[in-house]
Amino acid sequence: NGRLAEEFGGIDQSDTVVSYLPDAHAANRLFVHYQNHLHGIQITTVADMTQVLPTLTRLHPTAFLGVPRVWVKAKAGLEATIADQRPLRRALADWAIGVGRARARARSAGQAQTVLDNARYALADRLVLSKIRARIGLDRARVLVTGAAPIPVDVHEVMLGLGLPVCEGYGMSEFPIAATFNRPARIKIGSVGPAAPGVEL
Repeated sequence: NGRLAEEFGGIDQSDTVVSYLPDAHAANRLFVHYQNHLHGIQITTVADMTQVLPTLTRLHPTAFLGVPRVWVKAKAGLEATIADQRPLRRALADWAIGVGRARARARSAGQAQTVLDNARYALADRLVLSKIRARIGLDRARVLVTGAAPIPVDVHEVMLGLGLPVCEGYGMSEFPIAATFNRPARIKIGSVGPAAPGVEL
């Protein structure tokens, strides 16, 4: 399980990660501490769960394990920020996020994107989505994982729409932690993905 990072394109000592879950949480050991032992990644430990999102905006980690509660709070914060914008900026943000969500749904369903779809997304990304990723501190993130509980479908869709490849997985501390997980190249919304290497279901 400690070598699962290879399924995400690899990880090395240049990578940074935030640790905030209890160390008794097997996923925290797998995603943070084992990766430090195996690859020398840099760990920033946050003792207070309320400081996770502010830490992301300061650190801009390259890898992050977010339990669903963190993604739900990120989405709520984003919506509150957009609601406070002037009408034109709010309309632009809503349009861009809508374009991103449509792309996420299509990719999840395995539907090909047209040239127009790709152009529309590229424009939305340049004008809005890339700025949102930077604002929440995940603009450098390559490896993003969620688990421990189901992530709400609408939350997952928004995160994918922002250009954040959040991969949902399933596992338990009672067996080798990760049993199934989506890979970045094929994320299916509402699914915990196919089996991890060496796992039979």
